[in-house]
Amino acid sequence: MRIVPKTKNDEYLKENGKPKETLRRSGKGGHTDDFLRGIREPGYQPLSNFGEASKLTEFILQGCTALRLPNQGIGTKVEWDGKQSTNSKEFNALIERKYREGWKY
Repeated sequence: MRIVPKTKNDEYLKENGKPKETLRRSGKGGHTDDFLRGIREPGYQPLSNFGEASKLTEFILQGCTALRLPNQGIGTKVEWDGKQSTNSKEFNALIERKYREGWKY
């Protein structure tokens, strides 16, 4: 998927050149080695920061779930306390799993 059409991107690169690399790259070993280095070396922060990524993932999933709410259009506010919605029972019904007898943990 392209956000900018290829022709516009090619024009930009021709006029301005390639942008400077401002972010650290994962290097020769790629993301796998960067991840393992984060486990092995205390204090090393891998490029895939799980503390940030988990917040972003939760935010995106909440938005996708909110779109499934019946009879509530775009712009409906869902308040979240970290575990559940504090103002929408319908939202909570979409995120809670109903277990059959004997399977609840």
